[in-house]
Amino acid sequence: MPETVPNSRSRDNSACLGRVLRVLAALIALSSLSLAFRAREWVADRPLSEDAFYCYAVSYNLAHGEGTTIDGATSTNGFQPLFVFLCVPLFALAGDNQVLAVRLVFVFEWALYMGTALLLGRIVRDFIPSNDDRARSLAPWLTAVLYLSAGLVFLQHFNGLETGCLLFVYAALWRYYQANFRDSHWHYCALGSLLGLLVLARVDAAFFVAILCLKQFLSGRKLRLRQRAAHVFELCFFSCLVSCPWWIYNVLEFHSLMPSSGKAEQAWALSAARLRIMVVALERGLAPWVYLTESHWDWTLGLAVRTLLILAVLAAGIRFRHTLTEFISRFASGGEQSRRTLEFAGCLVACLLALACWYVLSSWATHFYTRYLSPLSLVAVFLLAAAGAETCWTMPAWTSAGASALLVIPVLVGTAMLWGDPAVFGSNLALRQQLKLVSECVPAQAVVAAGQSGTIGYFRRRVVNLDGKVNAAALAYQSRMWEYLPKVGARWLCDCPSY
Repeated sequence: MPETVPNSRSRDNSACLGRVLRVLAALIALSSLSLAFRAREWVADRPLSEDAFYCYAVSYNLAHGEGTTIDGATSTNGFQPLFVFLCVPLFALAGDNQVLAVRLVFVFEWALYMGTALLLGRIVRDFIPSNDDRARSLAPWLTAVLYLSAGLVFLQHFNGLETGCLLFVYAALWRYYQANFRDSHWHYCALGSLLGLLVLARVDAAFFVAILCLKQFLSGRKLRLRQRAAHVFELCFFSCLVSCPWWIYNVLEFHSLMPSSGKAEQAWALSAARLRIMVVALERGLAPWVYLTESHWDWTLGLAVRTLLILAVLAAGIRFRHTLTEFISRFASGGEQSRRTLEFAGCLVACLLALACWYVLSSWATHFYTRYLSPLSLVAVFLLAAAGAETCWTMPAWTSAGASALLVIPVLVGTAMLWGDPAVFGSNLALRQQLKLVSECVPAQAVVAAGQSGTIGYFRRRVVNLDGKVNAAALAYQSRMWEYLPKVGARWLCDCPSY
């Protein structure tokens, strides 16, 4: 147990570490924001993913009065609605300047990045017992540095997709559940509305809604069955009410609840290869500070380091189980707020494990598994920050400050490298090669088709998506694409040779 009686040395350590953490958080904030101001030829490249331009195209068309279309004419549901609709004002502000729109969205993603770190810091601070002033004062800054310095978190927030928005909404929901949620009808209605926003941020968050509703029903044993059922009904009703426009749009326009992006990647199978990749994705979520992008190094060195870290934590927990039990009981005795904090974390972990099973069985898109499970990083940062805030001020100031500085080096180096050549993170070949080839070879008025059509579809009109992620009509022709191309007037096709 850490000492509870303050002394001058521990106060000095706490003050020194607090200053260092503020400086480190500010450095990451400024360096990550600077990426929005890179040269025109770099700003649309990494860390943006190729699929991000599907979202951008829909936001652009909405801002220009062309509806939820991918090309101004073809309706689509292959996107996560909340992030796309939040970006519409940015595209309206940018007008026809597509590069400026990318810069504005990057700034918006940066705001979500900072906001998530801030919310998570408040969650950790209020989880710590109120009589521990030093730990509570350090908690927000330590949490911010831990969150912002995680390479996986950085790349997920700035991939141009809905991931950063999803992480922010999860953190906001967690904060509300911790600090404001009460056992009253109004609070259940408000929580249900927030859950509806979560589903709009990413539709597979419906798993979380179901698990939280089940938790509320089972944990309210002091209430009558009718009261518990009423509370669950309120959660379900308001979450459905907020998210129902999306479901109605899907059913009326596409006759299905599942977006075309989900259908295009669905393939039910029992696969050892999928399971292996999902285990790696879970490891990455638990240790988001050790991530070397989708590279050979991450699958070798990164995998080994993460495995050792997780095993070391488990071994330490077993070795010092009595001290750990006392440590946990101290937090658990913190009252209703601490209980709700842990309750939400447990529901989130259960949801992600359920999603892991779902995607292993249903999705061939193994390259997305890490992104699907990225909210696990919220729990990892929360646990490490809570433990660190309780203990780091008892160490020598230079030890804690040095360890914190080492944490932020990868992100700072990464942002510096992205200013030079994004290819170090795997350049967007669609931007560098596919778009260039189409611009040089295809007449401006000709229709060009591609399986992966995000980037060329954003920067060019008259592009037909063939893999079905944003073009539901193409899904029926996946095994006989030669019949579909004449229907859309496509005499040009540009994609990887394997496609």
